[in-house]
Amino acid sequence: MRVERVRRMDNMRYDIALSSSAIGESVLKLMVTLVVSLGLGIAGIGAAERDASAQPVRVGQALPALGLTDQHERPSDIDTGTRLVLFAPDRESSELAHPVLEALGGSTLEQAGIRYVADISAMPRLVTRMFALPKMRDYSYAMLLGREAPDTAMLPRRAGELTLIELQAGRVTALRFVDTETALSAALKPYLDP
Repeated sequence: MRVERVRRMDNMRYDIALSSSAIGESVLKLMVTLVVSLGLGIAGIGAAERDASAQPVRVGQALPALGLTDQHERPSDIDTGTRLVLFAPDRESSELAHPVLEALGGSTLEQAGIRYVADISAMPRLVTRMFALPKMRDYSYAMLLGREAPDTAMLPRRAGELTLIELQAGRVTALRFVDTETALSAALKPYLDP
């Protein structure tokens, strides 16, 4: 009789342990789902809340100070020696720029007065910190990162295209858009040739 009672108690402990681990696993899955959903929702809100009062910069205007950080978390900005700003407003345009910029290398771009700015505000912060930034830190070139939608709201944009903002002493002299690696390489050539 006593042995039977001990056996039943052991079975109850085992059942409780199983249900606890199942509940724990379910709670963990629910938490991960919520974090990802909230991250995507917040990213969508940020993209939707792009500062409507910020008019895109036009030819003849001074490029406003952006006050961004690079992929190594160092504060950086566009200085008066910058001749060309490449702006990637979305993932597609960033993927278009990466192979060309990686092939050129950071020192070549810096010597030519070319700066690269990427709007990453639509990316969930968790994804940015855990996956994107570690990958970006391995790039051979510097990236100025717009982490919040208002950071780059004043830069002209077209979905899937890179914006090329030509500058002279901090003033915008021309605006162009490119949508292929070939077009980007051709647009960069005059800045790279002495």
